[in-house]
Amino acid sequence: MSFNLFRPDLVFTIMLPAEISTNKDIQNIALVDRVGNEASKEAISLLYRDLTLITQPRFQVRAPVNAQRSYNALKVSDRVMLEKKQLSRICSDIDVDAVVFLESLTVMKDEFQSSRTESRTSYETVTRNGKEESREVTRDVEIIVLSMEAEASSSWVFQDCTGAILDDYSFIVSDSWTEEGETLAEVAEILGNKEELLDVLASSSGPSYLSRISPYEQEVKRDLYRWGGKDLREGNKALKNDQVEKAKKHYRKAIQTANKEKNLKNKGKALLNMAILQEKAGNIPQAAKDAARAHRNHQGSLTEEYLQEIRTQRRNHKQVQAQLDKAQQSTEEAEKTTPSKEGATEKKLPEQKSSE
Repeated sequence: MSFNLFRPDLVFTIMLPAEISTNKDIQNIALVDRVGNEASKEAISLLYRDLTLITQPRFQVRAPVNAQRSYNALKVSDRVMLEKKQLSRICSDIDVDAVVFLESLTVMKDEFQSSRTESRTSYETVTRNGKEESREVTRDVEIIVLSMEAEASSSWVFQDCTGAILDDYSFIVSDSWTEEGETLAEVAEILGNKEELLDVLASSSGPSYLSRISPYEQEVKRDLYRWGGKDLREGNKALKNDQVEKAKKHYRKAIQTANKEKNLKNKGKALLNMAILQEKAGNIPQAAKDAARAHRNHQGSLTEEYLQEIRTQRRNHKQVQAQLDKAQQSTEEAEKTTPSKEGATEKKLPEQKSSE
């Protein structure tokens, strides 16, 4: 058993960058389903949900029902690309800068049935010479195995209101299911409604597209050092209870104690835990510095692994900030060009000369 299993850990959320970056003028977007079945409707709904749940959103997203109503009013065939004037109509109807279209969503499946024989032992009670006794019975049983593999293929187009294509992307999500039992009916019941399974798979295409266009959140688990002095343990306890400043004080004391004792190993442990604290707080550059110092003092497997992880996260953080800064810059520019009611001055009409 690995000693890592006994280390305390910290679970928190980090931001990861979108695969593509869009112009800062793209602030408000709409989501439109051009497929028109239950799975595609749910895919759009789930994408909308996940985009609106992001703590630091890149886009403001209009409610899908309004965007869909505007699109449906155009009565466009789902096999025909929208004309520029039709796209502009949607944009003006719901006041957006761009639209995400789910263009296609198809599901392919394969089913397999097999069987095997296995011996099963059971016990039964029999009466012999007036006495009940238990005996072991072994019998061969045919086990039926049902398997289903499926792939959901979807295509997405992200267009701004001028008709420019910001993204044209297709991908596949897949899953498989296997159940077994003594009869075909039993296995089918365990497997459940196949169409529902396929619809759930297909609708997962929506959340899967999110990371393509928007920075997104992901939960991570970081292992902390436990043994390294009382202050290290107290710091861990405070950090687990979200008492960040208290945890910092304990980690700093742990570092000071290790310096006095010239204990490089304990210093490295305290620095690593401090680095994880900084990462959780969103101070990624400082976390990377503390992690590097931790590894210089204590070159253990945990410090080495975390140093690589935080360096990757530092690159991701810079990219996320660049993508979110675009949104912030555009918002600030819009506010500057829109005068507030308090700051607005009454426009004077040209002075008319008297004819007298």
